[in-house]
Amino acid sequence: MTKHPRFSHQHGRLHALRVGALLCAWPALVFAAPENITDGELALLPEYCQDVQAIRYGNASYNPSPRAAHWVGLLGQPFWSLHHYCWGLIHVRRAQQPNVPAVQRTGMITSAIETTAM
Repeated sequence: MTKHPRFSHQHGRLHALRVGALLCAWPALVFAAPENITDGELALLPEYCQDVQAIRYGNASYNPSPRAAHWVGLLGQPFWSLHHYCWGLIHVRRAQQPNVPAVQRTGMITSAIETTAM
């Protein structure tokens, strides 16, 4: 897999810190994991989303991704919370699909906000 030319270790860690701060800053809300996540949806997300827990793999103790050590080394411990961020991205992408009724679109965006607030 080709790396993005601007991606660096520092960039990855800063991104993880921003996401970690986002996850810790908001109060915990009810969240919903997206159902039936497809390979096509995952291909449009950041590379680490394929390896986070609760999408294809379990957590740090049970069935972690074979690449978990790589991501923890690159992004630090916030990697274990990034599944919420990835879930939020999936909700937003689904909401942007054509022909999604306005009520559903609003629900998906709300769910994305609540998901990333965990």
